Amino acid sequence: MTTTRVSYIDGLRGWAALSVMLFHVFWETFGAKFPEFRSHALAFFLNGHVAVFVFFILSGDALSHPFIQSGNIANIQKSAGYRYFRLTIPIILSCLITYILMKLGWTLNHQAAPIVDRPDWLGAFLPFEANFGDLIKYTTYAVYTNHSNGNSYNPFLWTMGIEMIGSLLVFAYLLVMKSSLDKVKPTIFVIIFFVLQRSYFCLFFVGILLAQWRAIHGLQFTHMRKQKIIASVLLGAAFSYQLFTGHVGGGFNGRNILGAIFIVAAIYLHPSFQQAMSSRPSLWLGDISFPLYLVHFAAIISVAAPLAVWLDQQHALNFWTATAVGLCTSVISLVAAQLFMRTENMIQARVRPIVMRNLGLR
Repeated sequence: MTTTRVSYIDGLRGWAALSVMLFHVFWETFGAKFPEFRSHALAFFLNGHVAVFVFFILSGDALSHPFIQSGNIANIQKSAGYRYFRLTIPIILSCLITYILMKLGWTLNHQAAPIVDRPDWLGAFLPFEANFGDLIKYTTYAVYTNHSNGNSYNPFLWTMGIEMIGSLLVFAYLLVMKSSLDKVKPTIFVIIFFVLQRSYFCLFFVGILLAQWRAIHGLQFTHMRKQKIIASVLLGAAFSYQLFTGHVGGGFNGRNILGAIFIVAAIYLHPSFQQAMSSRPSLWLGDISFPLYLVHFAAIISVAAPLAVWLDQQHALNFWTATAVGLCTSVISLVAAQLFMRTENMIQARVRPIVMRNLGLR
C-alpha cells in the first residue's frame, strides 16, 4: 500500500487554521463591540473551537496513517522520536516574535482591550514583563505542562499540551496494537473511554479510526451515491446548527465535538469535498496551517490592537473600520505564516538529522 500523504487532510487542516485565525481576529477581538461579527451567519465559519477539534482529529489520522498503511514500525519510531522538536522549534520561534514585540513596545493589547470591550480576553494576555529566561522555560516545557495566560507568550498555545500528549498516546496505541490494527473495535472502545472522561484525546482516536477505515475499506461503506448524500447531510447538519443557534462555546463541548466529527466525516466521505480540500489554495493553506496558528496572535497584538487604539483616538472606530483592520491583520498573518514556514523548514532541516542520528533513527 502507498504511504504518501493524504492531500485532503492537509487541505482541511489549512481551512481549519484559517477559521481559527478569523475567529480570534473578528469574533473575539471585535465581536463584543460590534455584534455583527458574531452573527449566526458567520458562526459556522468562525467557530474556532470546532476548528481546533478538527485539528485533533486530523492529527490522529495523519500520525497513524503512515504506519497503518505500511506496517513499518520505523515510521512510529521516527515520528515519536522527533515529535518534541517538531512542535517545540516553531513554538520557540512564535514566542520569540512576541518577546521581541514586547521589548520594542509594539504590543498594545492592554490599551486596546477596553476600547473593544475585551478586558477579559485581550486585556488578560501578557500580564508580565518580557524576560528571556521565562521565555525559554515557557517554550521548552511549561507550554506543555503549565500553560496559562499568566506565563504564556502566546495564549493560543493552550492546545500544545493536548497535542503533545495526544500524539504520544497515538504512538503508544499503534505500538501496542501493531499486529491488530485491522480491528476497529478496540479503537472504538478507547474513544468511548475518553468521551466518558470528557477528554480531548477521544478526537485523536477518532482520527486513528478514520485511518484504519481508509486502510481497510477505502472510506467507502455503502453505494457511492448514498455515501455522497450522507456526507452532504452531515455537513449540512453542522452548518445548520451554527446558522440557527449561533452557538460558539469552549471547553469539552459535545456539540462542538460532534460538529468537528461531522465536518471531517463529510470531507472524507464525499469525493467532491476531498477534491476541494486537495485544490492548490487548500494545499497552500495546509502548508502554512501550523505557522498561521502560531503567528496570528502576534499580528493581533501588534497590528489589530494599535490600529484599534489609533482609530479610537480619531473617533473613527466603527464596524467598517474594524472590518478593514481585521482584514489587514488577516493578510499580514498569512504573509507572516509563509515567511515563518520557510524559516522553520530551514531550521528543521538542520536539526532533524542531528536528532535522528543521536537517537539512532536515521
